[in-house]
Amino acid sequence: MVFVVRLITLFSEGLLQQFINGVGIVALMVALAIGFFRLSWWKSVLILTFIFGFGVEYLFEGWIKFSDKAESASERWPWMLLIYFFIVFVAYWTGRFGRRHLERRGKAAPPHLT
Repeated sequence: MVFVVRLITLFSEGLLQQFINGVGIVALMVALAIGFFRLSWWKSVLILTFIFGFGVEYLFEGWIKFSDKAESASERWPWMLLIYFFIVFVAYWTGRFGRRHLERRGKAAPPHLT
């Protein structure tokens, strides 16, 4: 039980660290836009996860650090892929459901790209 609580805490610190540093917000906005325009979900989510998990995180060093454990976990690529997969997956489906909500209400929405 203690292990699960520690893992959830570490994951929450990792998410918060990425959002505060700004890279997580960019990933969130890109995934929201891609979800809103209904691009293929499994290709988009996987590609964005790898782009932000590998590329962007290693180009930008973290400026804000919460704890030593969160900092050392952020240096490992599987942990960063897990964090960015979560961010991109949730944002993508939020964009899809947001578009669906607009269409159900009869609001004008831009055409999808599929």
